[in-house]
Amino acid sequence: TERDTVVHAVQHLVFKNILFIFYVLNPETLSELMFWLGWLCGLSLLKGFCEFCNVRVAELSQASSLSTRSIRSLTLFITLTCVLNSLYFVLVIYSFSGRGLRPLLFILYEPLYMLMDLAQTTVKFILHLQWLRKASPIDEYCYFNDIVFDVAKLTATIGHFSHILMYFFSISIIDLLLFTYNCKILQQMQLKIEAAGNYIKATRAIHDQYPTATPEQVQKYG
Repeated sequence: TERDTVVHAVQHLVFKNILFIFYVLNPETLSELMFWLGWLCGLSLLKGFCEFCNVRVAELSQASSLSTRSIRSLTLFITLTCVLNSLYFVLVIYSFSGRGLRPLLFILYEPLYMLMDLAQTTVKFILHLQWLRKASPIDEYCYFNDIVFDVAKLTATIGHFSHILMYFFSISIIDLLLFTYNCKILQQMQLKIEAAGNYIKATRAIHDQYPTATPEQVQKYG
């Protein structure tokens, strides 16, 4: 269900970042711990908003029609979520820019990932609005939209965990899990790129074998 999807996404983010707080940041005082837990609460709230947008746009992609009120409500919510995520991203840069590049890169991963995820959802929403208004084919555009943003998010994730392994490497279970997770993400990215290549080859073959009819042919045989 919609609720379960949002809750699962937030739970995954909380679990991942609790490990990040205690393994990478390692707060030494109670005030530091409370600060990072507050940071995690704000991050979780934004993640819930982003995931709600994802779920609603996925429902929109399966609908053949939608009321103007529903479109306006979803547009407003997506816009609000984009503004909040952008402000949070700028706030993180402003707050941590004075601490050096390495801490800033550690903290920027989650806001950057959510911005890319939200951008992917927004583009998909715009494409489906175009389809609802003009009934023009959008499957190919949606596919490449997903491929580009999925590969970008996987690349950011690989860079983030590689960064952690590079500066905090020690022989431990957590390092083994991070290394295994990175390998799994690399495999996912390779499969997505190969699938995109196969898709391009297949669509080109179809277009070559069955070219688009000219207006004269449509008028003559249509």
